[in-house]
Amino acid sequence: QGMLFRRCMVTNSLCGPSRATILSGKYSHLNGFVDNTIGSHFDFSQNTYAKELQKAGYKTAVIGKLHLGGTPPGFDYYDILPGQGRYYNPEFINQQGQYEMEGYTTDIITEKTIDWLKTVKDSTQPFMVMMWHKAPHRNWQPGPNELGMYEDVTFPEPSTLFDDYSGDRQAAALNNMT
Repeated sequence: QGMLFRRCMVTNSLCGPSRATILSGKYSHLNGFVDNTIGSHFDFSQNTYAKELQKAGYKTAVIGKLHLGGTPPGFDYYDILPGQGRYYNPEFINQQGQYEMEGYTTDIITEKTIDWLKTVKDSTQPFMVMMWHKAPHRNWQPGPNELGMYEDVTFPEPSTLFDDYSGDRQAAALNNMT
């Protein structure tokens, strides 16, 4: 199952700064979180929509990859990867501390989110959960169910693999667009 968004954009294509923009509602140069360099921290003293929802009586949660440094205020519940996190057997940080789980990160984050949703499904209190997966990040490690998916498949070499860029714009040729 999926969804196609035909008019989708991001204000920052880097993961941490993009999440900071979503949380704060401000462009990166205004919220101060502009890159993913080691030691970068989002200024959580800024107002965020999670804090506003919490003040308005929402139960709030963030689960998965946050990568903004520190623990996130404005969330009644958090269960986040420290930094980038690992694809397999990841560590998590929640209100009780840091711990490790066995398994594939995408599956674990999905299950954690489903489990949290089960805790609020019968509540009359409104809720909001932010779930962010690690999987879109390098090095694209597949889950255990996909590891052998293409074991017996030979993929043909694309005709454009060794393109000499003749006929392409000069900038593309000079930058060896890969």
